Amino acid sequence: MRRFGKLSLVIVGAWTLIGLATGLNSYLINHGFGGSAPLGATLYRSLGEHWIWAILTPLVLWVSHRLPFTKQSAGRAFCGHVAFFLAISLTHSAIAHLVGLPLRYSAKGFAWPVVVLRFQQEFYSDIWMYWPLVCIQNLIEYYKKYRDRELRAVQLESQLTRSELQLLRAQVQPHFLFNTLNSISALIQDDPQGAEDMIADLSEMFRASTLSTGVPEVALCEEIAMVRAYVRIQKKRLGDRLTVIFDVAPETLACKVPSLLLQPLVENAINYAAAPCPDPTTIRIRAARSGDSLRLEVSDDGPGLPDPYREGIGIGNSRARLRQMYSGHQTFQLVNDQGRGLSVQMTIPFHEVLEPDEKVPV
Repeated sequence: MRRFGKLSLVIVGAWTLIGLATGLNSYLINHGFGGSAPLGATLYRSLGEHWIWAILTPLVLWVSHRLPFTKQSAGRAFCGHVAFFLAISLTHSAIAHLVGLPLRYSAKGFAWPVVVLRFQQEFYSDIWMYWPLVCIQNLIEYYKKYRDRELRAVQLESQLTRSELQLLRAQVQPHFLFNTLNSISALIQDDPQGAEDMIADLSEMFRASTLSTGVPEVALCEEIAMVRAYVRIQKKRLGDRLTVIFDVAPETLACKVPSLLLQPLVENAINYAAAPCPDPTTIRIRAARSGDSLRLEVSDDGPGLPDPYREGIGIGNSRARLRQMYSGHQTFQLVNDQGRGLSVQMTIPFHEVLEPDEKVPV
């Protein structure tokens, strides 16, 4: 009812303004040609005519909604509107006659009923009343259809994005699982206690991974906790040859990051920089806030990228996930310095988790 009331006020207000403008225009033209029609009578007739159209407007809009102009029904809609226009014009003339609105021209010498003369006099002006309303209603219908298509497109895009993210995540999880199990199997005979510790860390990793299943973003502190567990597993295998430094600003710990973002990048650094190199390798994980962005970096001092270089699962999935999640509001680049290491640098929008489960010290 409230919506109907607002629409009625808009319709009456619009026709009142048109009636006032038309009446004043007629008065000025009449007096410009030496006429003597009083202003009050001119406005009375003009407002009366347009208020009748204000009453008829909802009916015209309803018929226009029922008879839309489409490719399939344009002919039928046109014929239907012509018939309805004749009926509505007759209705307009009958109402104007009943309320006693003066005719445009004198009925002197006219043999037919006055309402017929009024219909003849008002027919042309009624065309400019009726058909603009039909156009307005059709424009509204086209806008609604366009908006509905846009909404469906956004929904489909969102569903596609979620599906792609789930696929990318599904690729990452077994990737680090297989590598970790290989590391554990290598220690079972030589270092049973170390293998047992690795299994405990692996269990912690999967606990955190399970908790974040279906959640595209987690707090950075949770991601760091998972990476720490993974690093402990790898240190059992590489010993003093591997040093991992966490340089994480405390104010970033509650920031949202894609789940399983850092682990595959750290895994790449270990597999391609630390593991093949007999010398000690340092991996540094940085996180800092820069305005409205979170800057993340995983760097090492290994040999850098080989030439030629083919992008692997870890780098490719990380780049794709950021692009899918942030739609251009992110950066992802590799800074390569052969012989002095590789740096993976990222920026994403800074959004804090309202209630992070935990904050780990760094």
